Amino acid sequence: MPGISETRTYDALLSTTLANYSEQMRDNIFDVYPTLSWLNGKLGEALRGNKRLRLLDGGESIVEHILYEQSTSGGTYTNYGQLVIVPQEGMTIGRWSWRQYAWTLTISGLEKRSNSGEAKMIDLLKAKTTQLEESFRDRLSRDIWGTAVWGSDGISIDGLGIAVDSTGTIGGISAATNSW
Repeated sequence: MPGISETRTYDALLSTTLANYSEQMRDNIFDVYPTLSWLNGKLGEALRGNKRLRLLDGGESIVEHILYEQSTSGGTYTNYGQLVIVPQEGMTIGRWSWRQYAWTLTISGLEKRSNSGEAKMIDLLKAKTTQLEESFRDRLSRDIWGTAVWGSDGISIDGLGIAVDSTGTIGGISAATNSW
């Protein structure tokens, strides 16, 4: 565990004076997550006026209906000119399996007892919860920008790298055989 190691002599000053501790935990590891903010945060609301998050309450998988081709059965005509009558496809579905993420948070009975009362400067449980939430945001943000290799483990979300890969498969649709 990283930390400081120091040798101190408790003279008159140290025996009678408390150190001046900050009242909050300083974040020195996590970056800002603009993609997550754009998808479901303040940035998205500022730019679009809404959030992109859609909450789903169940289902065996996630299915999106996809329109992938323009209709070629139209155009101009005059008087009794011939109309183009061609059956059109251009519609399919993409199917995604659910992905799960989990983190654990532990705090011992001794830590809980020691981090209480007047001796508590920062709530240890709240600090560990913040650390956990930021770690999740970091992982999710990295997975969103993931490449075909990163997200092809079958358990992480399919990242943008997979969506733009010309040879991969996303939602059950092969980019190699479907150029659209």
